[in-house]
Amino acid sequence: MHLPWVGTKVGGTLFYDGGNVFSEISKVNLHWSTPKPVFNPADPKQCQANCSNELNYFSHTIGIGARYATPVGPIRVDLGYALNRPSFVIPIPCPKGTTPTTCPTGSLGFQSTRLPGFQVFFSLGSSF
Repeated sequence: MHLPWVGTKVGGTLFYDGGNVFSEISKVNLHWSTPKPVFNPADPKQCQANCSNELNYFSHTIGIGARYATPVGPIRVDLGYALNRPSFVIPIPCPKGTTPTTCPTGSLGFQSTRLPGFQVFFSLGSSF
Protein backbone atom coordinates (compact mmCIF):
# COMPACT_ATOMS: atom_id res chain seq x y z
CA MET A 1 0.00 0.00 0.00
CA HIS A 2 1.63 3.24 -1.18
CA LEU A 3 1.21 6.27 1.07
CA PRO A 4 2.06 9.80 -0.24
CA TRP A 5 3.90 11.97 2.30
CA VAL A 6 5.23 15.13 0.67
CA GLY A 7 4.01 16.09 -2.79
CA THR A 8 4.93 13.59 -5.49
CA LYS A 9 8.61 13.05 -4.53
CA VAL A 10 8.47 11.44 -1.06
CA GLY A 11 6.22 8.57 -0.10
CA GLY A 12 5.98 5.50 2.02
CA THR A 13 4.56 2.04 2.03
CA LEU A 14 3.24 -0.67 4.33
CA PHE A 15 3.86 -4.18 3.05
CA TYR A 16 3.44 -7.87 3.54
CA ASP A 17 5.71 -10.25 1.64
CA GLY A 18 5.29 -13.99 1.53
CA GLY A 19 6.77 -16.85 -0.42
CA ASN A 20 9.83 -18.97 -0.94
CA VAL A 21 11.87 -20.72 -3.59
CA PHE A 22 11.58 -24.47 -3.12
CA SER A 23 14.21 -27.00 -4.18
CA GLU A 24 11.66 -29.46 -5.59
CA ILE A 25 8.01 -29.28 -6.63
CA SER A 26 7.19 -32.08 -4.20
CA LYS A 27 8.39 -29.88 -1.28
CA VAL A 28 6.08 -26.91 -2.00
CA ASN A 29 3.78 -26.35 0.99
CA LEU A 30 2.20 -23.62 3.09
CA HIS A 31 3.68 -24.69 6.46
CA TRP A 32 4.38 -21.86 8.91
CA SER A 33 7.95 -23.05 9.57
CA THR A 34 10.27 -26.00 9.35
CA PRO A 35 10.92 -28.04 12.47
CA LYS A 36 13.89 -26.84 14.52
CA PRO A 37 17.09 -28.93 14.46
CA VAL A 38 17.45 -31.53 17.22
CA PHE A 39 20.91 -32.18 18.68
CA ASN A 40 22.18 -35.01 20.85
CA PRO A 41 22.84 -33.37 24.28
CA ALA A 42 25.65 -35.84 24.99
CA ASP A 43 27.40 -35.13 21.67
CA PRO A 44 26.82 -31.65 20.17
CA LYS A 45 28.63 -32.71 17.00
CA GLN A 46 25.67 -34.90 16.16
CA CYS A 47 22.53 -33.32 14.74
CA GLN A 48 19.82 -35.96 15.07
CA ALA A 49 16.91 -34.50 13.09
CA ASN A 50 16.01 -31.58 10.79
CA CYS A 51 19.64 -30.90 9.88
CA SER A 52 19.39 -30.17 6.15
CA ASN A 53 19.08 -26.33 6.37
CA GLU A 54 16.46 -26.56 3.63
CA LEU A 55 13.84 -23.82 3.95
CA ASN A 56 10.75 -25.79 2.96
CA TYR A 57 8.10 -23.47 4.31
CA PHE A 58 6.23 -20.31 3.37
CA SER A 59 8.09 -17.23 4.66
CA HIS A 60 6.10 -14.23 6.01
CA THR A 61 7.44 -10.67 6.43
CA ILE A 62 5.72 -7.38 7.29
CA GLY A 63 7.24 -3.93 7.17
CA ILE A 64 7.34 -0.27 6.32
CA GLY A 65 9.27 1.60 3.66
CA ALA A 66 10.18 5.06 2.41
CA ARG A 67 10.41 6.15 -1.23
CA TYR A 68 12.06 9.14 -2.86
CA ALA A 69 11.42 9.76 -6.56
CA THR A 70 14.53 10.51 -8.67
CA PRO A 71 14.86 10.89 -12.47
CA VAL A 72 16.26 7.33 -12.74
CA GLY A 73 13.66 5.73 -10.50
CA PRO A 74 12.68 5.68 -6.85
CA ILE A 75 15.22 5.22 -4.08
CA ARG A 76 13.64 2.73 -1.69
CA VAL A 77 14.49 1.91 1.92
CA ASP A 78 12.45 -0.83 3.58
CA LEU A 79 12.49 -2.21 7.12
CA GLY A 80 10.96 -5.67 7.33
CA TYR A 81 10.32 -8.04 10.21
CA ALA A 82 10.30 -11.79 9.54
CA LEU A 83 7.33 -13.32 11.35
CA ASN A 84 8.72 -16.86 11.11
CA ARG A 85 12.52 -16.73 11.11
CA PRO A 86 14.26 -19.91 9.94
CA SER A 87 16.58 -22.04 12.05
CA PHE A 88 19.92 -23.22 10.64
CA VAL A 89 22.58 -25.71 11.69
CA ILE A 90 26.05 -24.11 11.68
CA PRO A 91 29.47 -25.24 12.94
CA ILE A 92 30.60 -23.93 16.33
CA PRO A 93 33.32 -21.37 15.55
CA CYS A 94 36.91 -22.17 16.46
CA PRO A 95 38.66 -19.92 18.99
CA LYS A 96 40.69 -16.98 17.67
CA GLY A 97 44.26 -17.83 16.89
CA THR A 98 43.54 -21.34 15.60
CA THR A 99 44.12 -22.43 12.03
CA PRO A 100 42.07 -24.79 9.81
CA THR A 101 44.67 -27.50 10.45
CA THR A 102 44.45 -27.21 14.26
CA CYS A 103 40.67 -26.66 14.34
CA PRO A 104 38.88 -27.95 11.22
CA THR A 105 35.38 -26.60 10.54
CA GLY A 106 32.86 -28.58 12.56
CA SER A 107 35.42 -30.20 14.84
CA LEU A 108 33.90 -28.50 17.92
CA GLY A 109 30.38 -29.54 16.99
CA PHE A 110 27.33 -27.79 15.60
CA GLN A 111 24.70 -25.41 16.93
CA SER A 112 21.37 -23.97 15.90
CA THR A 113 21.00 -20.30 14.97
CA ARG A 114 18.33 -18.06 13.46
CA LEU A 115 18.35 -15.10 11.10
CA PRO A 116 17.77 -11.69 12.70
CA GLY A 117 14.12 -10.67 12.86
CA PHE A 118 14.64 -7.22 11.33
CA GLN A 119 16.08 -6.76 7.84
CA VAL A 120 16.87 -3.46 6.05
CA PHE A 121 16.72 -3.27 2.24
CA PHE A 122 18.03 -0.48 0.00
CA SER A 123 17.24 -0.36 -3.71
CA LEU A 124 17.04 1.91 -6.69
CA GLY A 125 14.14 1.50 -9.12
CA SER A 126 10.68 0.04 -9.06
CA SER A 127 10.19 -3.46 -7.65
CA PHE A 128 8.15 -4.71 -10.63
